Amino acid sequence: MEFTVEYKDFPATKVIYLPVTVPYEEMRDFKRFFMKLGIHLFLNGAKKATGISFIRYVGESETTIDMEICLEVTEFLRESKEIKCKELASFSGKYAVAKHKGSRDRLPGIYTEMSKWFKEQGLIHSGGNMIEYYFNTSRHVPEEELLTELLWPIEG
Repeated sequence: MEFTVEYKDFPATKVIYLPVTVPYEEMRDFKRFFMKLGIHLFLNGAKKATGISFIRYVGESETTIDMEICLEVTEFLRESKEIKCKELASFSGKYAVAKHKGSRDRLPGIYTEMSKWFKEQGLIHSGGNMIEYYFNTSRHVPEEELLTELLWPIEG
């Protein structure tokens, strides 16, 4: 796996999202969360989706991690008890980046590799949100063609 440091600009974007807190051992089991968002989107305005999905890691404790499972939309949808809407402000910065092609089951190992590389390079986490972007889904491409980008914000 190759890691790079890149400067990224993200425009403001509207999202529907599902805030979740899960134990670390369950953090990779998020297909069900994307399914909830998909059903909500289908029932409340599927044409408003852009097709871009991602996860923002927004906090953690010793045993759990707080995530926002997000889908970009062109217009806000009706919220539910679980699913919320918001506009993410534009932001930019420097990121340690891993681009992965293939099964998303490999992502925990990539994070382990990335953490080791991060320390070897003397990089410092900026305190911003780690992000996983999903550029396609297994409904549209074979598993070995799945594209994911892991972004770890750094200082500097």
